[in-house]
Amino acid sequence: MYNEDHNKSHSNTTDVDLNTSEYQRRNLESSREQSSEIFSFLQGNGSTKSTKKASSKNPEKLNHILTQKTKELKNWTVSKGIPWNKVSREFEQETSYYRNLISSGIANEDQINAFIERKKSEFEFENKYKLNLINKSRGNNVALWNKEEIDNIDDGFNMLPRKHVNQRLKKLSREKYKYNSRGEKTRAGGYNNGSDEIKFFDNGVVEGKHLFSHEGDESKYSGFNGKYKNLTHASVHEVGHSAHNIHPAALNKMKNIAGWTPLNQSTLLNLIRNSLGISITEAEDRIKYLNGINSNYKDQANRGKGYNQLQLPNGLTVVGDQYDLNNHRYFSFKTAIIPSGDGIYSSEKDGLGSNRGKKEDTWAYGRAHPREMFAEMYTKSVLVPEQLYSDMIKGPNQAVSDLEGQLESASSPQKRAQIEARLKVAKMMQNGRHDLWRTMRKDVFGVDQNLVNKRLAELKALTMKIDATHQRDVQRILKKFQAEVEIVMTPHQLNLLFNRARGELLNISSIAMDNMIDFSLF
Repeated sequence: MYNEDHNKSHSNTTDVDLNTSEYQRRNLESSREQSSEIFSFLQGNGSTKSTKKASSKNPEKLNHILTQKTKELKNWTVSKGIPWNKVSREFEQETSYYRNLISSGIANEDQINAFIERKKSEFEFENKYKLNLINKSRGNNVALWNKEEIDNIDDGFNMLPRKHVNQRLKKLSREKYKYNSRGEKTRAGGYNNGSDEIKFFDNGVVEGKHLFSHEGDESKYSGFNGKYKNLTHASVHEVGHSAHNIHPAALNKMKNIAGWTPLNQSTLLNLIRNSLGISITEAEDRIKYLNGINSNYKDQANRGKGYNQLQLPNGLTVVGDQYDLNNHRYFSFKTAIIPSGDGIYSSEKDGLGSNRGKKEDTWAYGRAHPREMFAEMYTKSVLVPEQLYSDMIKGPNQAVSDLEGQLESASSPQKRAQIEARLKVAKMMQNGRHDLWRTMRKDVFGVDQNLVNKRLAELKALTMKIDATHQRDVQRILKKFQAEVEIVMTPHQLNLLFNRARGELLNISSIAMDNMIDFSLF
């Protein structure tokens, strides 16, 4: 989620840094039960549902443990090359908070150990990415980072070009909820303020909420071994918003390819009326639907997780401007260009696309706003490049090929005309999606044909000294690399693919050298 007007959207709430004395004062005045809930975060639960009280009958022992753990943490930071003077103030503030909780009789040894481990993760992450991790609170809604959350973000950031992380970002903050300008809780899981901060909320952190399409997905090309967590997806998506600020020309190019056009309410009303041939009242009811308010119009097939859309017969889809619904602003875009999860021109129809095994439409949020299209495509590029390739390249190519085959065997002029009309749209889809894919790959991630050819030439150079008896294996490795390199999107993925092929070739080269040695001479 992205919003350039950061101050406006948070005008009715106040952020409080949990490392400040204000935070300590507020929470030390709270009940022991509330403090116990805070500790559920510190233990790594990530939830305030647990109200089990943590108590100690020996504060002297706990203070001694905290002192010893502090010494161990100092030694650990030195071993990791992290200057203690850069982290000591933050640590001492939180330590003071813990000592107050110990004296209040609501701390235990496990919580102290969890606190130290959390600080290790924070310090290591901050040193690695040159970012500041911040815990924030709104009233009694407390949200603290825990080690697992930091690890999940690290999993995502490890796959990204470092400039996308470091060029604009300075801090990552953790809160329970995002509030809108009316002070209402929203369903946001992440929020990029458009300048230097990304915020993460429970909706984007807690597993099983299904707010992020690729939670639980895997990829053989991304370099991540396992299934993605919600927060891994959310972190990559939010950095995608920083990336389109770093590459504004690429964003504008992709907007033009997909045909994103801003509309006011009057223009939208006429567009809907003329396209559907309906009355003003009926058209106004469709606009209510787009705004997500009570409407007689129900179209569950085109309802996308709260950001409704309306597909028109003229090849356009209209959506509300998710960043500015209150001012009645809208967009239209070319329906065929952005995968939709349904429809005859969608690569998902035959199981070719990103919705394999999924009930939800994984592109729904990408059709909510041009910048969300960019961020979602960026996320798919990083996490599931093979699914993105299927949606943008393989699926459209197959659709065109199938229709061309049907055209050859058309049994009547009428049938031929119908197929030709569909083929025209399919080719528009093919060209548009190919262009989107190439723009993201080349202009955003810097993977172009010259770089691919360079890596291929490096592999071929390794084969020069391998004898003819191993050429079948050599050609198999090169052929596999050339096929798979068409799928990868990022320099990270390209390097992983290259290193795998290089390792296989070096292994063959080593075997060939061993076979040339006459061991009878020894």
